[in-house]
Amino acid sequence: MASGEVVIPPPMRHPQSFAVAPRLSPDGEHGLVFGNLHRLHPDTSKMGFLSRDGRVFRKETYDGRLSIITEDQVRKCGCMKYAVKFTSGELSSADGVGFILSSRLPPTKNIQKIVSIFMNRAGRICVRANSTVTRFGVEVRPVQVSDWVSVTIDLDKQLAHFAVHPADGSPVSAAGFDFGAALACLRASDPDLRIGSCGYFACVVKNKGVALKLGS
Repeated sequence: MASGEVVIPPPMRHPQSFAVAPRLSPDGEHGLVFGNLHRLHPDTSKMGFLSRDGRVFRKETYDGRLSIITEDQVRKCGCMKYAVKFTSGELSSADGVGFILSSRLPPTKNIQKIVSIFMNRAGRICVRANSTVTRFGVEVRPVQVSDWVSVTIDLDKQLAHFAVHPADGSPVSAAGFDFGAALACLRASDPDLRIGSCGYFACVVKNKGVALKLGS
């Protein structure tokens, strides 16, 4: 286990909590939502190639250091559905996909000053509260290059949903997560923890040469 990482059971806010064990699901239940809604923040170009339409990125600098790649808008309410694919490169165990809870965009470059809900490359769903990463026992299958990953964030209900859509046609691996209950647990243990009520989609990439594209 990495330093600063703790593991606790999935949070339960009530008997019908959205925090569930991972399960294999048909595409019809957790289908990808494709579109042309989302763009990466222009600041992303400082870390590598950013396509003119802001939807494709390839890391070309800061090899071995974590780069935070975000969308270009802060979301304040509602339910957002994202789709992203890592298209090339060597993924690391530190890579991930998720949602940063903050009104600051672009974000701080210091990942240890961020609060986020994310799924790492191994498929573990976690909450980062600054320097502490907490795993809540919710997992999906590991992410491979060319898999589509869908992320749904409901800020009103404080629920998250992650799904991996394997490139080889295997069944979708999906899990829901009650991040409102998870954050309440963290806030109870650290009353001074500052957590934003808004935020934005983000990916974390470590290795140079890793490329990704948005599908939503």
